[in-house]
Amino acid sequence: MKAYSFFIAIAFVLCSCSGSKTVTEQDINNLNNVQELLGTKQFSLEAQWAYPLTIGSLSQLTNAGLIGNGNTAGSINLQGNPNFMHIKNDSIHMYLPYYGERRVGGGYNSNSAVEAKNVMRNYEIKDHSKKNAKVITFDVSQQTETYNVTITTFSNKSSSIVVNSNQRASIRYKGTVGTTSEL
Repeated sequence: MKAYSFFIAIAFVLCSCSGSKTVTEQDINNLNNVQELLGTKQFSLEAQWAYPLTIGSLSQLTNAGLIGNGNTAGSINLQGNPNFMHIKNDSIHMYLPYYGERRVGGGYNSNSAVEAKNVMRNYEIKDHSKKNAKVITFDVSQQTETYNVTITTFSNKSSSIVVNSNQRASIRYKGTVGTTSEL
């Protein structure tokens, strides 16, 4: 009887575990709409959250209460903070608030935000079938700083933006993609 109960319990656990989400026809249609939007190369992104690398100095600011209520060293709410990323053809204009550590350079006239208004290089859109998403990668430079940007956009238009810089610690943003008039 013990062995029988044991096998039933194991079978129940194995049956109740699900390793992947079933992709519906609605998800496929939504992802096709997202791909069409991204293919026009005329879209905008707006971030709601910033996820900086958690480093000692950022933790100290959080502990001192200087980051704001509801925020932590690893997640910062951007509501009320102006931020955008506009892509039009081969150009980008972006302004994303930056929280983290500047490792190189800077100076008096340097931007504290992730900011660029220039032509993109190495622009690619790829499928990420496991996540049912589209992934955009490109590089852009502004003055002496170069950004490597990866945008993962899902069928519900939510997006994850990862920015790697040659002068700062990397940071991730969570937001939405749409036409400029939608955001």
